[in-house]
Amino acid sequence: MTAGSLSDEDHVIRQVPFSKQVRNGEDECIGVTHHAFTLREGEPYLSVAWCEYFDADAAQQTKLAVAQMRKVRSGGGKTVYWKSQVLEIRRSLDPHKITAFHNPDGEYECHAGLGDWPEEATLLETLAKDAIAELFSAADLD
Repeated sequence: MTAGSLSDEDHVIRQVPFSKQVRNGEDECIGVTHHAFTLREGEPYLSVAWCEYFDADAAQQTKLAVAQMRKVRSGGGKTVYWKSQVLEIRRSLDPHKITAFHNPDGEYECHAGLGDWPEEATLLETLAKDAIAELFSAADLD
């Protein structure tokens, strides 16, 4: 692993607004759309939080990463968080190759990026539907 890169075993979290969620009849989030992974115009990489930045157990890493993310990125009451392992993301996007790197941004010290990100909607749909991931709200961490 080169300096600044994330390993395949590391986990990342993506904040997902209400408009990019799949919800059931009880208004529960049951998934995310591929739009949760679409780069905005001019974005060079997909922004995520890196859990293993923190020297703690997995549950505490998740709490700390979300707390840091929430300090710099506001989210509505129905915001959810999508957490997956870097290797799982790479498998879902295969044969497209991505990079994963630590990219601290001021107070957002666990900020990371997923670079060489695909633009093809079909790949992003596969990621949204097939990647092994965990979905949770900030309230679930309390």
